[in-house]
Order: sequence, then structure tokens, then C-alpha cells
Amino acid sequence: MEEEKGQNQLEGYYLTFRLADEVYAINAIKVREITRYQKVTRVPRLSPVIKGIINLRGTILPIFDLRVKFDLKTKVEDTKAMVIIVEILGRLMGVLVDDVIDVIYLDDSSLQATPSLSPKIKADFIKAFGKKNDDLIILLDMDKILSLEELEEIDAVNEA
Repeated sequence: MEEEKGQNQLEGYYLTFRLADEVYAINAIKVREITRYQKVTRVPRLSPVIKGIINLRGTILPIFDLRVKFDLKTKVEDTKAMVIIVEILGRLMGVLVDDVIDVIYLDDSSLQATPSLSPKIKADFIKAFGKKNDDLIILLDMDKILSLEELEEIDAVNEA
């Protein structure tokens, strides 16, 4: 019964995006804005996951790269890349992705719990898997995507 309750909390609207050849989704409630990629100012000595900062209409926002976070091959700056402005644990920041696809609704029947993985694999940021048409979609928990150290670095950038 507890598992059903957890699944009900997952049902809802999700923003889907592409990263390499995979489709990912984040809860649409977390999304504040979507913008085209713009030049990022690199801040020295930050973790490679944190790409740098951008100035979005007068607000300085840290940007992190999901390709680096997921150990995928990084791309040379791409004019098709998009930045999804999200709220993570009360902080606004940008997430660099290859392309934004659509907002979709996933109901209980299209959701599947995350299978048990090896304890060596840190995947607590994966909420569940969704299915839409023939696509398997990885649902991300944005509040768990960054490590404590990465969040502290972002906080330091925001305070500077």
C-alpha cells in the first residue's frame, strides 16, 4: 500500500528533455523558465559539474551541466543547447541540457518504480521511470541531483 501512495505522488506534469540519446524528465513544478544557451562565465576552482554563471536579465545564476554529472561525453558549445531554470532546495539555478522536448502528463499506469541497483551506484536522484508511447523516460529528483559539496559551491557563488 505504501508503494502505491508513493507512486500517486509521482503522477503529474513533467518537462521532458534530451541528454545524449536518452529522454529525461523533471517535475514541471520545479521549472521556472527555459532559455537558450548563452555564454557561461567560468568561475575558477569550481567543480567541473558547475559550468559557471550567467546573467539572466540582471540575475546571476549558476549553471550546472548534466552531461558532466552523468559522466557523458561533453559537447562543444552547441547553439541548440537549452538551459532549464529550476528551483533546487530553495535555490534558483540553470541546468544545461541538449534539447527540451515537451511537457507531458504521466499517470500511475505509465510509471514504474526505480529498480534496485548495486549499492555502489549512486542513483537516488532517479525517482522512477515513465513510459510515453515507445519512449522510456528517466524521472529525475532535482532536489537530490547535486551533492552537498556542489550545493555549497553554488551557495558560495551566489553569495559572492
